[in-house]
Amino acid sequence: MEAAACGCPVVATAASPLPDLLGDGGLYVDPGSTAEIRAALERVLEDPDLRAKMSAAASTAAAGLSWDEPARRLLALIRGPKDLPPER
Repeated sequence: MEAAACGCPVVATAASPLPDLLGDGGLYVDPGSTAEIRAALERVLEDPDLRAKMSAAASTAAAGLSWDEPARRLLALIRGPKDLPPER
């Protein structure tokens, strides 16, 4: 997420929440596949148009995230279920 917040294209594991959080800001690979990791890195490094699109998407996705809501939900859990806000 830190890289995305800086507008950096991301190559990340598909076995994480990052695909849902970053969308088109990342390329997602099987973390156990060196071939997939290599191919994704080569794609990002060799394609300036892809890099630009991923950079813009990563920045947009990261800008939509904040600690405010998770912090409120954690505090409500600590205080007790009656204070927990409804799911969105």
